[in-house]
Amino acid sequence: MIQIGNFVNLDDNIVVKPNGGGYWSYPSQQGLIQGSLFNVSNLTVGASYDVYYIERLVCYDTTVATISFYDYNSAGVDGTAEICKNEPYNLYQALSGNITLGGEWYLGGSSISSSQVVISIPGQYPYYYVIINTDCPNDTAFVDIAVHDCGGFPDISTTKQDFQNISISPNPASNHLKIKSSPNTSALKLEMIDMNGRIVIIKNNILNNATEIVLSIGHLEKGIYSLRIYNDEGQNMHKIVKQ
Repeated sequence: MIQIGNFVNLDDNIVVKPNGGGYWSYPSQQGLIQGSLFNVSNLTVGASYDVYYIERLVCYDTTVATISFYDYNSAGVDGTAEICKNEPYNLYQALSGNITLGGEWYLGGSSISSSQVVISIPGQYPYYYVIINTDCPNDTAFVDIAVHDCGGFPDISTTKQDFQNISISPNPASNHLKIKSSPNTSALKLEMIDMNGRIVIIKNNILNNATEIVLSIGHLEKGIYSLRIYNDEGQNMHKIVKQ
């Protein structure tokens, strides 16, 4: 069976009906049955439930279908993106729908170490994301990235030494991040970007000759974020896990 929203279709390969004149029944809570749709939103994951198909058109017969429900990890909905070369990009931003984190990203059949990519050569890059399901088939989503030579993003190899001395902890984090740097760091800007590409935090003139600031993230939803620290001469991108 395939679950769509809060419902599963009981006609989906459970019973082959000889006459098509019967109906589905779940006697303990008949309100959960709407035609052939079974509302499973409040049922217990891992438990089993007996539903009945009652045939009354030509012959009297009842068939019992035992259904077990399991957690299903989703890779999300396929997506595309167009970016500039040397632009830091989080592949999760191209996906939509319900996305389970913790899967594996691939490019051309080879696993990559992070969802955060920086591509220096223009062209088309077919990525895909695989999430493991223990009791159900694994799920895969595809992301096609088009990289253009459009300028506007500095080559990260020319980043100022200031960026090399910046550290961020803890990661994963629940309520705050400590951002540390060397004492002579010039004023920098900060952006926190969610998986949908939205800027959820922005700070100007951070770490201006300071060695540490504390960034509050307690109000953010759990998930993976991109933390961009930059100025006119360079930038660094950090993947932050909010738990």
